[in-house]
Amino acid sequence: FQDVFARKGIPVYADVDTGYFEALEVKTIVALLQLIDNKYQDIPLLTVMRSPIGGFDADDMIKIRTGSEARAFYQAAENYAQSHDDDLAHRLRDFYHKISGWQKASRYLPMEDFLWKLYTETGYYNYAGAMPGGAQRQANLKILLERARQFQQTSIKGLFQFIRFIDKLKSSSG
Repeated sequence: FQDVFARKGIPVYADVDTGYFEALEVKTIVALLQLIDNKYQDIPLLTVMRSPIGGFDADDMIKIRTGSEARAFYQAAENYAQSHDDDLAHRLRDFYHKISGWQKASRYLPMEDFLWKLYTETGYYNYAGAMPGGAQRQANLKILLERARQFQQTSIKGLFQFIRFIDKLKSSSG
């Protein structure tokens, strides 16, 4: 029935499995959550930096990497931001400032509200809607929001626990 509604331009989704976890837009938001929880993880950091949320390109990554002897990319990026005074360093400092603000917000906001805050402040929800298949992409992000709502109903709290909750959903097929 999804195909019938989709052809008529009616956004619809069916939460029948965990395939939406493999969608680019969901992976990007989960990487952002992981980064907010722990900024020392290189893979989520690179995922978010290269996404529209971070807005960094391959040339930026090369500049950061070649500008530091640090083994970890997060350390190379922090070193670059502290030791340079160019456009890239300013964008890195702004990026880390946003991450820091979201870390603080994650401590007091209910997970559903926090996730919506990320969607709106990053503009990623609207960006996903403007991509090809935008209605489906936004529906995938809404499913993640629904998962946050379900998580809130448990006695477990916190961003780290929500990430674990999502990981368990992925591994147990929903």
